[in-house]
Amino acid sequence: MKYILYTALFVSMFFAAACNQDPIFTMISNEVEPKDPLINGSPSKFATIGNDIYVANGKLWKYSEKSWSQAGGPSNVYDIAVVKTTLYLLSVGDSGCTVYKRDSTGGITAISNNSGYGMIQGIYGNDSDLYAGGSNGSDGYALLWLKPDGALDTKYTIGSPLTGVAGDYYATARNGIFKITGNAPVSFTSDYTIAGIIKIDTKIIAVSSGGTIFNITDTSAALHEPDYNFTGALAEYTPKDSGGRKLLLIGVKGSVYSLGYLETWIPDDGTGAFSLRSPGGTTADSTIPISVQDKYSATLEKCAVNSLIKVDDEDTGGWPVIFASTQKDGLWSYRNGEWNAEE
Repeated sequence: MKYILYTALFVSMFFAAACNQDPIFTMISNEVEPKDPLINGSPSKFATIGNDIYVANGKLWKYSEKSWSQAGGPSNVYDIAVVKTTLYLLSVGDSGCTVYKRDSTGGITAISNNSGYGMIQGIYGNDSDLYAGGSNGSDGYALLWLKPDGALDTKYTIGSPLTGVAGDYYATARNGIFKITGNAPVSFTSDYTIAGIIKIDTKIIAVSSGGTIFNITDTSAALHEPDYNFTGALAEYTPKDSGGRKLLLIGVKGSVYSLGYLETWIPDDGTGAFSLRSPGGTTADSTIPISVQDKYSATLEKCAVNSLIKVDDEDTGGWPVIFASTQKDGLWSYRNGEWNAEE
């Protein structure tokens, strides 16, 4: 009788323990075998010319015809930018910083820097011009631009490093956002550290590292504070069945398990609210299916993201491919129902 009692007690304890371990079993079922990234380290932001996508991690890479290959060019390339159909490369080596122009045949030409700011921290393109963030090493910073004569020169001195250019605006690390034309400050942005800025159609949207979203109209901004911290990664995404309505993807930074990106519909006007949410839904309203949301949490959500881009290719489930440059884990992609390093 005691044996039967002990056996029953053991069985009940086993099932109780199993029930308590459900989250562990769920976590195990969502584990994805990690891949070694083809493009490792901390890849740059993405740049596109036609259907080709470029990124750099010391070497320049090109995505064309559904595969990545090295694109040649100078060594130590850590940033890139596009103006119309011209690709520009920032090389940083022991001898200093050099910006190169790459033509359509792959030819490379070094660009003269006449600005007096020898340290180039990043390069950015808008619809018509190339800009760069310059420093002279003594807390002096400048917005540089590529003049019609083919040399970099000073556009404006600025109070902190340049962190982005979009349309007619540039963003700074400590002094907010400014309009390039006339160097006019954008109201309500001067006390913020701007981490990223993007132009989507006619809209200019920026984010601060402390978690504020700015919807910019002329020289003023509507502020939204959804209680997140942002890396500065920004991208547009049009869901397949959304009728053309666009999402904004925003890189976030939190604990080691709450990184990756969030998504929100872009308000139609300059004052509408941004409602951030985790990715996972239908082809009409999200970047990934809700059925793989747990796999996203087990993979990319553990990585800090510097840049995101939607690709015209589709995976086997009919969902668009997405690339993500991570801060230390190489280039990742969403393919075939999971986020993983891009092989």
